[in-house]
Amino acid sequence: MRLDTLRSLSGVRACALVGEDGLPLEMQGELGDVLAAELASLRASSERVGRRLGAGQMTRLTFTSDLIEVVAVFTGSFTLGAALLRGTDTRSAQQALARIAAELGAPGGLPSPVVLPDGAPQDSPVQSSAAAERR
Repeated sequence: MRLDTLRSLSGVRACALVGEDGLPLEMQGELGDVLAAELASLRASSERVGRRLGAGQMTRLTFTSDLIEVVAVFTGSFTLGAALLRGTDTRSAQQALARIAAELGAPGGLPSPVVLPDGAPQDSPVQSSAAAERR
């Protein structure tokens, strides 16, 4: 799995890879599902801040709370993040996130989701392949 390298780093409590729709593609750790949901929200908020401030697209976000440090990277339609124990050196996690983000952006990184058009005929190739996958 893509996040195995990240999960093995010292201090990492949870990590997640989230798609454009906000759904987790991969998550690890006891709080992986919570982190995935919050990463989707953070991305939406950071995009709004970037637009309103005229700052361009946000690519990285880091914050510290009383107990954890969260590092997130936004690449294409994906959001990657890790929650680490506070006081943990985040450099190795940031480097691992950057490597995974680069892999996702490379050809064949992750397949693009197939969206079925509304009203697609039952015998269309798109509809037929989707139906075959469900079986």
